[in-house]
Amino acid sequence: MIQITNLVKSFGNHQVLKNLSINITNNKSGLIYGFLGKNGAGKTTTMNILVGLSRFDSGECVVNGTKINNKRRTFIESIGYLPESPGLHNYMTAYEYLHYLCNLFMDSTTASVRAEELLDLSGLSSSRDRKIGGFSRGMKQRLGIVGTLAHNPKLIFLDEPTSALDPEGRYQVLALLEKLKDQGKVIFLSTHLLDDVERICDRVGILDDGRLVKEGSIEDLLNNEVGHTYNIEIKESNQLERLAKEIEAMQKTNKITIKNSKLQVTFNDENDYKSLLNHLLTNNYTLVDFSKHKTKLEDVFLSIYRGEKQ
Repeated sequence: MIQITNLVKSFGNHQVLKNLSINITNNKSGLIYGFLGKNGAGKTTTMNILVGLSRFDSGECVVNGTKINNKRRTFIESIGYLPESPGLHNYMTAYEYLHYLCNLFMDSTTASVRAEELLDLSGLSSSRDRKIGGFSRGMKQRLGIVGTLAHNPKLIFLDEPTSALDPEGRYQVLALLEKLKDQGKVIFLSTHLLDDVERICDRVGILDDGRLVKEGSIEDLLNNEVGHTYNIEIKESNQLERLAKEIEAMQKTNKITIKNSKLQVTFNDENDYKSLLNHLLTNNYTLVDFSKHKTKLEDVFLSIYRGEKQ
């Protein structure tokens, strides 16, 4: 679906993308790929190149079998794209807007049927005759997303689709994306909202300074990238610093932190926690809590950007 090889893009003397390579294939009925990175990492630049809105300096991009020419902008009819701030026609009703988009690809009668299908998919059928200008931000995002489906593309690019939405709006947009995945769509999702990515994405690529620094399934990243971390609380809270030094001397950890009167310890090996547990009991520490920390995508993201040991 998407193959990027040694992609380079500069703005003046500033190189934004530095030999970026990504390969996304769809071996399932549907796929959501989360594209992550700090502000300025190159996410939007990459997306603009992939959808044909921006040229690049060197490298190769193939999207849905179409090779993108780096000498000119390329229109790729087989994809859908929604920018971060879509310009919807606020004077139109929801139905008029979708019919207008569908009519670009099919006759008016067929476009009417397709517009109704998209309204139903978005959950906006009851608001079909309302002016878009009166919609909430979440409703506009859902309308914009289904608008990218007028010509029924298999591959959809979305730039920050849940940004600045309230909890209900985010839930509705994410539920819509899951519906599209169930329909076999491949969604390339650029976002900074890690909870959203963890909830709906199948694979993740993390961009840093124009390079892909980590890529894999959500499951693999959460299980393998940060380490085996435990939360430890003892009744003798005034002894935490002493205990931390004792744990460090055991040389079985790669990270020890004290936070909110608790220790958080990351072990090199999954079974090393047993030695610590034995140490605590042997030295008569009173355990209040000894539990495995549930790794979140935020932990992976921060460990990469802080340069922590992987």
